[in-house]
Amino acid sequence: GGAGGGDGPEEPALPSLEGVSEKQYTIYIAPGGGAFTTLNGSLTLELVNEKFWKVSRPLELCYAPTKDPK
Repeated sequence: GGAGGGDGPEEPALPSLEGVSEKQYTIYIAPGGGAFTTLNGSLTLELVNEKFWKVSRPLELCYAPTKDPK
């Protein structure tokens, strides 16, 4: 006969985003050559695609904790 059992592994719980703000992180574009461009919060990914990615491929996006979150 077949062995009994559960329905597979449990889904891992997603980390809570409560109390997390986008101001806690700064996103940078690294177009190459070691220069970083800071993205302000109003740029959508569509604008990043238009302004940066079509000009400079491949394009790296980096993020770091903001030094002085307001």
